[in-house]
Amino acid sequence: MPEEEEKLIIVDTNCFVRLFLSDLQPILMRPLPGYRLRTLEVLVKETRPRTRLGDKHAWLNQKEIQDELKQATLELSQEDRDEYQAWEAHYAASAKVLIDTYCREKGLEPRSLSKPDVQALFYAGYLPDALLATDEWPLRMAAERLIEPAIEVWSTLDLVKLLENAGLFTADARRTLVKRWLQEDEWLPWGWRAQHEQLFGENPPTVQ
Repeated sequence: MPEEEEKLIIVDTNCFVRLFLSDLQPILMRPLPGYRLRTLEVLVKETRPRTRLGDKHAWLNQKEIQDELKQATLELSQEDRDEYQAWEAHYAASAKVLIDTYCREKGLEPRSLSKPDVQALFYAGYLPDALLATDEWPLRMAAERLIEPAIEVWSTLDLVKLLENAGLFTADARRTLVKRWLQEDEWLPWGWRAQHEQLFGENPPTVQ
């Protein structure tokens, strides 16, 4: 039988930060059946000193974590970079219209995609056998509604399920990780509790 081709999972900043809150190290470079976890240089830069995340989670600046992020940064050809430059403005403008319209219809505070978000969106749709892992609803919406065919989108919990199925996480380690998200006041996406129950067959833990 031919070997199963690996799917590329482009991991957004919010997802890899939440994974790094576990005791499992390394994470992104672990061999996984059928998948490889990678991120983008522009997303890694969001964790550096004097950034919002770098200040909130100073531990992200540990050498071991930055070294792993560097290893897990997706290698892009010049052709890939040129293609992104050609399409960046189109993707940004189209996402803005989509998200502005949704926020207006729902009476929500305006939201938008950052430049790193736009790049993640583009490469998840452009690169073959790629999907996107993010907990940010505007980016998820753009991936699912703006691109044809729609980009497959995973959450951090989907990644945890993948790692648990691969034997890298135990159920207890997963419960400890979820507790830490709550203790760290992570802004978990709407519906995450229901998704946890669906994926793992149990209610998520609480901080008590």
